[in-house]
Amino acid sequence: MSTSESDEASRPQNSQDDVTVRWATQVKALVLEHYKTAEVPLLLAALGTELRKRELWPPPGQQRTLASAIEGADDSLLIIRDPQTPTYMAVATLDTRSVVESAIAERSQKRFLSELARPILLAFCKEGDRKIFVRREPPFRYYVGEPPDVAECVEVSDDYRMPGLYVDDPAQIPGDVALELAKRVRAWAADNSLNIENFFSEQREAPKATKAPSRATALERLLAAQPSGVASRMVVPLDIAVQLSRQP
Repeated sequence: MSTSESDEASRPQNSQDDVTVRWATQVKALVLEHYKTAEVPLLLAALGTELRKRELWPPPGQQRTLASAIEGADDSLLIIRDPQTPTYMAVATLDTRSVVESAIAERSQKRFLSELARPILLAFCKEGDRKIFVRREPPFRYYVGEPPDVAECVEVSDDYRMPGLYVDDPAQIPGDVALELAKRVRAWAADNSLNIENFFSEQREAPKATKAPSRATALERLLAAQPSGVASRMVVPLDIAVQLSRQP
């Protein structure tokens, strides 16, 4: 193959590479612009929406997901995922990676705290010098002092508690405090050989079958059509009543 033929064959690939580089440059500019004015993670979904508005996504012939395309386009752009919710993703740069990871970890632990049954969460924040116990099974509640059914309970000792912490809304707990509280709750469960998910406020149950409403029989419709007081005095021959009761 001559030099000119070789150059001609390489042009399509070079052209595609140029498109990818230009696209990556535009994406990176948007990401950098976000972190100039914001300290919250740039969610992948939000970036995707902005790229579509600017007609930058999806590029012609693109078969990959946006996350894969970003990861493969520029080594300085990162996709940070929430381990507890893999579909929750944010885009970060090398300089903002630690900030984004901290924010996602904080979100994950606050969500964990919000899933706990309220009596369980309150037990870890109860003030006082007396021992605190919680029930192992629903209905959950906590006890200050020796519980009446101690065999059905487990103690939340001082080592795990954060007395006086206000937990009305876990989402409003300061980030570092939420991380510490979640760490203590998980440690308590592990040290007592408990499955922490058993203490969530909503247990995942299989949906119960619902019984389809029954249709009125001909006999029921006949009685219902009578004036007030008449139905109770009606005498329907047994054989006719049986036939009517079988007919929808």
